[in-house]
Amino acid sequence: MELEQFIAVIKKDEGRASTEEELAEFEQVLGSSLPGDIREFLKICGGGQIFETPVKYLDQCGAEIIPRRMYNLNTIRCAFENPIDNWAPRELLPIGLDEGGNTLMLSLRPDRFGHIYLLDHECIYYPGSDEVPDEIETIEEAEEYRISYYSPSFGKFIKDTRLVEIT
Repeated sequence: MELEQFIAVIKKDEGRASTEEELAEFEQVLGSSLPGDIREFLKICGGGQIFETPVKYLDQCGAEIIPRRMYNLNTIRCAFENPIDNWAPRELLPIGLDEGGNTLMLSLRPDRFGHIYLLDHECIYYPGSDEVPDEIETIEEAEEYRISYYSPSFGKFIKDTRLVEIT
């Protein structure tokens, strides 16, 4: 699927598209640039729900995700500036949700820059739980407990997304 097709199925109820100035300001806060493909998406689309024309990400290995909401820059920035406990390392940005309420994450770490992960909401650390360490600081640690790798880039994630046939 092309980016324009993906954007066309999003109900634009999350907000407005971002300006170049807003993106540059957020990158200053991050201390990192955003990958070009997610920047392009945020400049064109203000995020929103994906319900009326469902889509499914399906890669060549058979991994699938059904995206249900894509975030706009304000939502992404709010999640970065106000992280909830130990959900994920700071090097991962939430960019949307799948149909099960799991969070689509974008890596900013240089050796995994732009990679897409899925944070399983059922494996999130809760204070007092003995299931995971108190501090999860790296993607590798998070992969042991709660996140799964899906795509090398947002652009590839979109290319591997297809319209779902309703039967």
